[in-house]
Amino acid sequence: HTVNANDYTSEQLNAWAPPLETWDMEKWEASFQNKIVFIVEENQKLAGFGELENNGHIDRFYIHKDYVGLGIGTLIYDQIG
Repeated sequence: HTVNANDYTSEQLNAWAPPLETWDMEKWEASFQNKIVFIVEENQKLAGFGELENNGHIDRFYIHKDYVGLGIGTLIYDQIG
């Protein structure tokens, strides 16, 4: 909702990153099943993650706004590729 706010509509941003109070945590956790998930943490805070499906498709790829431009995305992508 911060980094790409000028590139997408509010509806798109809410579909991809809904407000926390609307999250269905069971659905969210289930969405990671059968995927390889790469996570980067910094001081016990999620800096970013990317997930790879069995067919090679990169599904979700997220970098926290405080870590954009620090190479976190490259680190995750290098592990996926």
